[in-house]
Amino acid sequence: MLSLFAPDADALSIPIWPVAKAGLEDWLASQPANVTTWARANQFKGQAGRVLKIPAGNQEVVMGRYG
Repeated sequence: MLSLFAPDADALSIPIWPVAKAGLEDWLASQPANVTTWARANQFKGQAGRVLKIPAGNQEVVMGRYG
């Protein structure tokens, strides 16, 4: 396997979640309260091309997608 696809065990990664408008409420319902609050406070609605960085311990990125 290429090392690109098999990072070191101690390497850090940041999850990226592509979320469409139609699936946003379901996705938010599966997230911790702080993520839902942050998304709503930043008016993230799953718009195509919009990116929302989740701060602090979550270290995740949510990206609006077409669909």
